[in-house]
Amino acid sequence: LVIMGDLLSVSVGALFAAATSINGIMLGMSRDLYKGAKTGPFPRFLAAIHPRFGTPSRAIMVVGALSLAGALAGGGVVQYAQIAVMGLMVVQVITGFALLKVPAKMTEAFQASPFKLGIYPFRLICICYIVFSVAFLFVLASEQPGAILPGLVFMALGFLAYAISGYSRK
Repeated sequence: LVIMGDLLSVSVGALFAAATSINGIMLGMSRDLYKGAKTGPFPRFLAAIHPRFGTPSRAIMVVGALSLAGALAGGGVVQYAQIAVMGLMVVQVITGFALLKVPAKMTEAFQASPFKLGIYPFRLICICYIVFSVAFLFVLASEQPGAILPGLVFMALGFLAYAISGYSRK
């Protein structure tokens, strides 16, 4: 009976950890979608703020719908959390490369930042961010090899939508 209680405790703990990861990703991603819509690459309708709650309601609904689709696609909660984190790692790699361009492309904003960091430490942090994200991506991909092909297809569709939209804002 003690062993069953321990297994149940570990299972419930893993379920809560997975749910926490999923919720954290959903909240962060909706804000990323909102900011991307407000500043450029994503459709403007995602930049809407709910008048009563002050949250990016449309971006939250899109991320929620994608999360629900992922959950309904099958698998367990832990598997879903691992796949969601894989998606987050891809976003982090892209963010790391984008951050490397900030000092050159957004010089005024970079210099006006209240948090000052020299260019070389900044680049080192960006490179470490990319390297660690890629490393975790490979670890997760080795545990969920079935998620690689759908993930690549999803990314290709995203790149295609981006190219078709004719993004031209500076």
